[in-house]
Amino acid sequence: MGCLQDEETYLIQHDALSKNVLSESLVFIDEKIKLLEADLLRLANQEFDHMLKLALTVKGIGNKIAVSLIVATDGFRLFETAKQLAKFIGIAPVHHQSGTSVKSNRGINRSGDPTIRSLLYMGAWSAIRYNRACKELYDRLRKAGKSGYVALIAVCHKLIRQVFAVVKNGVPFDNDYEFDSKKTVEKLAL
Repeated sequence: MGCLQDEETYLIQHDALSKNVLSESLVFIDEKIKLLEADLLRLANQEFDHMLKLALTVKGIGNKIAVSLIVATDGFRLFETAKQLAKFIGIAPVHHQSGTSVKSNRGINRSGDPTIRSLLYMGAWSAIRYNRACKELYDRLRKAGKSGYVALIAVCHKLIRQVFAVVKNGVPFDNDYEFDSKKTVEKLAL
């Protein structure tokens, strides 16, 4: 590799051998990543087959998200509630309040696994299109003046609650399910 100086700019010239070696290395690494992902999916299917199938019924949850959640949570056994899982992943809302800075901005805690969080962001975009409850939530928040980012985080949180409920209850996701809080309250009162 050599450098040519032209007054204030530097032009880097790469030799063909370096380019070939780097290209071959990238191809090798990509192949190994695919191999490891396939093995992880095989292990998840073997150990957590029923949970994986249930998680995949949620619109917006794909293989990578489902496997990541199942592996990170030991088959959802590490958490009793979806709120705990959301906090673990780092998408739970937090309130910063200290002394004189009472009016600070709120946000998410980001203390969790950034890989799972980024996968959930991508899944949320899909959920906005295909998951009825997530689409309604996103549209309602956007109409209320919330930013796209805030609405997307809310959709991520909704996806976590849906996956958690589906796996814990052992019931496949129903995209046409309508929750009526008045009917639920009436049933509980009986």
